[in-house]
This record gives sequence, C-alpha cells and structure tokens, in this order.
Amino acid sequence: IIADIATTLLKSETQVGKAKNVTIIYDNGNKTVGTKQRMFEYFVDETKQISGINYKHVVFVENDADEKISVEVPSHHQKDSKTLIFSMAPFSAILVVDGLLEFDSHSIDPQFMSFQREFAHGSFAPMLLDWSSWPEPVGADSDDPMAWRDSAPLEQTRLNVGSAVSSEYAWYQTSFNVEQPVSDAELFVESQRSNGLLVFIDSAFAGAVEDHSHLLEGNLTMTVKLGYLNSGDHTLSVLSESFGYSNLVGRFGNSGTGPKYKGITGDVLLSAGEGRLNTSLVDGREWISFPGLHGETLRRKALWTDQETSGSAVSPRWYSTLFDTPTFNPTIEGLFLQITTGRGHLSLNGRDLG
Repeated sequence: IIADIATTLLKSETQVGKAKNVTIIYDNGNKTVGTKQRMFEYFVDETKQISGINYKHVVFVENDADEKISVEVPSHHQKDSKTLIFSMAPFSAILVVDGLLEFDSHSIDPQFMSFQREFAHGSFAPMLLDWSSWPEPVGADSDDPMAWRDSAPLEQTRLNVGSAVSSEYAWYQTSFNVEQPVSDAELFVESQRSNGLLVFIDSAFAGAVEDHSHLLEGNLTMTVKLGYLNSGDHTLSVLSESFGYSNLVGRFGNSGTGPKYKGITGDVLLSAGEGRLNTSLVDGREWISFPGLHGETLRRKALWTDQETSGSAVSPRWYSTLFDTPTFNPTIEGLFLQITTGRGHLSLNGRDLG
C-alpha cells in the first residue's frame, strides 16, 4: 500500500506538525470536533503534477479515544465538497486512498499477522563461500576529489546531498597538537540527536558515542573519552553515522520543520593539558569532510583480501561472501538473515538493506 502511494507522499507537502481536526458524528447526527483524533491529508496540487503520473488523494486518520466513533473524511474529488463517513474502533488508525478504505489497524487479516521463523542449522544452512574483506580507510584524504576542505566540518546532510552520495555516513578529519602527555583526554562534539560518532586518533580507534532519541531532534553535545594522549601532533578522524531522520522528507529540504542536520554541526572541543581547559578545534584550522564511506564508492575487488588477514576488530572493515539461496516458496515464505553479533551496514546483491 505504501509503495502504491509513495509518489504522492513524496511529491506533496509534508504534514509533520500540520495535523487537521477531525469531525466526529454521533448516533443522533450531531457533530463535534474531536480532541483525541487527528488527520493528515496528502495530495499534489494540479499546478505541481507531472504529466503521466497517477497521483492519489491520501488521508491518514488516528483515533486515540477509548471508544468507537464515526468520522468525516474529505472526498477524493478535490472540487467536491462532499465528505465520506468511516467508522473507527478505539485506539485505531485508518488509511483512505481516493475515497476507499485501504487499511484499518483494528481489522488486519490474520494471515498477515501469523508467521513462523525458522533458522537453518547444520547441513541445512547455506554455506558461506569465498569470504574476503577490505579495511575501510580511516579519515579523509585532502587529495581525494570527493573530499571537501574548509575551516570547519561540513554538516553531513548538506555534504552528502551536495556530493550526490546516498549514504548514512560521513568522515571528518583535522589535526591538533598536545604540548604535554595527557592521561584522560576527552572530546566534546556538537552534533545532533539520533546520530553516532566513532573517533580515531592517528588512525587508531579511541572511542564511540551514540544517541538513539528517535522521537526527538535537535542539537546535542556528545562526549568521547579518549584516554591517554602523547605529546606532539595528532590526527583526529571522526566517522559519523546517521540513525535516521524524524521526517525523511526533511532530509532533502522539503520540510515545514526546516532542514534536518546530522554529523558534526558545531564546535569540537578537546579537553587536555594543564588546567583541563577546553580547546576548540574549529578555530580556522583545516577540516576535511568526506561524503559516505570509501568502500561505497571504491568497490574495487583488487583491494579485498582473505578474511584471515583482516585487521583489528575495532577498525571499520568491509566483508563479502557468496552463498546459494536456500530453497523456499516465495509466495508464502520469505528469507531472513540472522546476524548474531556486532553491528554494521548490509548490502545484498548491490541493494542496501540498511
């Protein structure tokens, strides 16, 4: 259903923060505006429609009341002032497309809710063949044509969209100097909610921090404990990972709530040295910003090596394997991949699975 209305949802204006009132109809015919209901209406204005594309009129209605109600929904005929009436169960939601009820959360066919997941074991599990791996280069090379050089880190969404790179990742790199050895250095990075940072000092993993506030958005200062630092010059590399946007449309600037930021979006402070003063690393020194992961653009088989020669487990690394698809009936069965440890990004046959 979502795939069928995706063109309309993406083309129409976002409805985030623009919920409409819902008219409730009582059994005696009286009407009132509900206080525990909301409606989101999507359609593409005729002046913005592209010829040959079948746009639809899409309405989502939510009922948070603990009682059954009847609600008015606008007709799918834009020039028709008539409304349609639908019954809603307590604590339910409906989806109306071109005047037809396409989904009701209270009435879902049991066949869509019942499934049994079985994991293959032993000789029944597909063999993983031709394992190979390749280290993801840490940081960003200023000579790389994809790299951006500036006096501050470039915000991740702007960086990736401006580079025509579809990725949830971005590399940042700069240099700094420590006059005296420090036993417990810390890094404070102004970032965003629902974002993760992996920090490397001189290409060695130093620490990581994550925020999973998916219901919120906005600025957030993240703290990474670096530990011991020798005196002298150092290279700071930061890998930023976006955990998603509150409203995906905002990622591309088509949001009434403003653009959605990710990555490093402000100052980077280093707490080290005598007096434990915070030193800004966004003070005019050069920063290199790289869109995405290197492995997402290189993909050169010659760079891959046998798994046995892989490096440290705390360094980013790509892995690849081949397997024969298990026998299954695609009309009633689906395949699942079970990953028992670690985390990462998965691609199958060139398709990004997240």
